[in-house]
Amino acid sequence: MTEERKVRRPFGERMLPNQDVNNKHLKEHRMRGIVAQDDTKDYVKSLEKHLFEAKHQLERAKAKIERRDKTIKELSRTQQPSTDSKVSVLERKLEDLTNKYSASKAKYQDQLGDLELQNMELQEKLDILQLSHLSQNELDLPRKRHTQTLVDFDALRMMLSGEKSKEVVQKDEDRALERERIKWEGERSRMERRIEELKESKERSEKKREMLKLEVGELKNHAELSLKQIKALKEEVKQLKAANDGLEEIIEACAVAYCALHRDAVHAEEYRVLEQSYLEMKSELWRWKLKNETDALDFERKRAETRELQERLKAAEDERRVLKEIVNEIKDDRQALRDEIRKFALSIGNRNLLDFVPDPLEVTQTSQDVLNATLNHINLSSSYYIQQIGTLNSVNDSLTSKLSSTISNLYTCQSTLANLRREHSDLETRHAALDKAHEHCDGVREELLATEKECMFREQKIEGLEEELQRMKIKSRDDAEKVKIANELVVRAKSAEQALDEEIRHLREAYIEASQYQELYNDLQEQHGMVLAREAAATEEAKRLAAHNAELAGHSNEVQKISYVEGARREMTLVKQELATTRHLLNNANDKIQTLENEIAAYKSVDAGLDGLGLGISTRTRVVRRQPEGGRLTASKAGRAITDLDGRHWIS
Repeated sequence: MTEERKVRRPFGERMLPNQDVNNKHLKEHRMRGIVAQDDTKDYVKSLEKHLFEAKHQLERAKAKIERRDKTIKELSRTQQPSTDSKVSVLERKLEDLTNKYSASKAKYQDQLGDLELQNMELQEKLDILQLSHLSQNELDLPRKRHTQTLVDFDALRMMLSGEKSKEVVQKDEDRALERERIKWEGERSRMERRIEELKESKERSEKKREMLKLEVGELKNHAELSLKQIKALKEEVKQLKAANDGLEEIIEACAVAYCALHRDAVHAEEYRVLEQSYLEMKSELWRWKLKNETDALDFERKRAETRELQERLKAAEDERRVLKEIVNEIKDDRQALRDEIRKFALSIGNRNLLDFVPDPLEVTQTSQDVLNATLNHINLSSSYYIQQIGTLNSVNDSLTSKLSSTISNLYTCQSTLANLRREHSDLETRHAALDKAHEHCDGVREELLATEKECMFREQKIEGLEEELQRMKIKSRDDAEKVKIANELVVRAKSAEQALDEEIRHLREAYIEASQYQELYNDLQEQHGMVLAREAAATEEAKRLAAHNAELAGHSNEVQKISYVEGARREMTLVKQELATTRHLLNNANDKIQTLENEIAAYKSVDAGLDGLGLGISTRTRVVRRQPEGGRLTASKAGRAITDLDGRHWIS
């Protein structure tokens, strides 16, 4: 816990004071030059201490970078972009972290450069001190420092080998990006073909809609012509009815005149026969009149039913209009609206309008009433005439005197009867003409019924066409939505392509920038060779000085020598323990990084499988990796490209 708290301190808070102390010691060393042996030992120890602290701080900085990398990986793995606002917040946080990382990286590089310069200066000072020191103890200390310097150079060599592996991984990722770009281009071409197909389907739907509109217009014109013909036929029926009423009035007037003229001039039996024939003819006329009235009532009833059906159709049209408005208001609930329109269309389609039309051949049975009235009239007439016969018999004596005059009048009555018979035949012919005229009316009635049936059939056809037109509108709306979705996908694909192009450009720039580290590596190799040469010279010089010192000192102070050797051994043991601990932590971090890389590869394989199926990019299976410290970051409009210390390249 103590080591972890120490590592979490900011890097710059402990580095700058050490630099000031080192600069101060260097200045004091320049002013004093070569001092006494005890002061030199203290100065060497202080330099060794500061060098150890600087190396320890460097290890802390590396551990901090590893922890930040681990934290960024965990945040990347646990990130779930649920909403656009959350994504924007996370992007802002990522930008803040990236800016902080860039600042800390620049600061760390500056401090690392300062430390390297200080290490070089300290190494030079140590070389000077090795030449100036004469004791064996003073020679052991530079040897340890030199050994530690070799360890540092081995670490730098490992870092350079890691940079080379990064370049290899970067090339592999560039090839993977090129494959992704080719796949996106194929997807974009497929979506463009799909858009063209949808446009052609929309044009075909528009043409079919125009044809349906023309057909509906023709049907409406035909219905208007049928209505005009019906009105003309109604006028003809009114005229025929007026003529029929006039003929009936004429017949009634003739019958009344005949009865008035010949009632007393004809024999009672003949009068009864004539009256009976008249009543039969009148009952027949009444029957025809009742039949005509019944037909007129039936016609009015049918017309009322037709009007009611028209009102119902108008109500249905209003209801359909209301449903259209509802459709425009609730576009989000399309499936429920389709079910409601389907139910309404089925309810309209199942209506059988012929059920409301009665049988035109059905005739109201009212002849019994007419016969009853005729018999009652005959009975009344018979009683009346019987009473008249009694009266005639009572006055027969008075009428005998008038027999001669009656016989003379008989011949006159016979001639008049012949005239009346001729008139009766004329009336019969006229009655036949009326029958023929009524037959024409029956034909007109049948034509009217046929016209009504055709009108109802055409109305049903119009309803079917309107339902089909509604379905075509819904289909065209769905096609328009699909076209909109396709356009969005094309725009998204274009933006992704632009992002990939920009990402490739940034990666090329990053690769070009990385090429400048080759010269630094060559310089470092040269410096390493120089250090090795100096080490060899210093070793030889130390051996020579040790031999000379042994000869001079004669190894008289064995206690001091043993205590110094034991202290050096203890320090060496502590250094080895710390190095083992650091290697253990580094191995654990590498294992965790390898585990995270395997999980990311699994996520990428799932995302690639979805892309192969043509399901588009899944926002839930996309792995978003934040940039760790020590990496390179390039950003684009549609995504972010992040390169970490190991050369791995991520797109978010």
